[in-house]
Amino acid sequence: MLAETIAHLRVLCRLFEVVDPFNRIEEDRIEHLAILDAYIAGDEKRADEAVLAHLRNLARYTLTRLSNGLVSDFGS
Repeated sequence: MLAETIAHLRVLCRLFEVVDPFNRIEEDRIEHLAILDAYIAGDEKRADEAVLAHLRNLARYTLTRLSNGLVSDFGS
């Protein structure tokens, strides 16, 4: 189920990478490593928190980009 969810989210994220590449590479790297570190350590609570933080950051980034005209600029 996790693999399927990640694959689905990657498809959605690619939509933004096409029109706005490389703007979250470092942030994503840090957030993904935090998730993996917690998972490897067997710390389920910390892994959950890291996933939620990552998703919140992506949502904030997406909403900011949309409110700044990313989609309308792309369609021009």
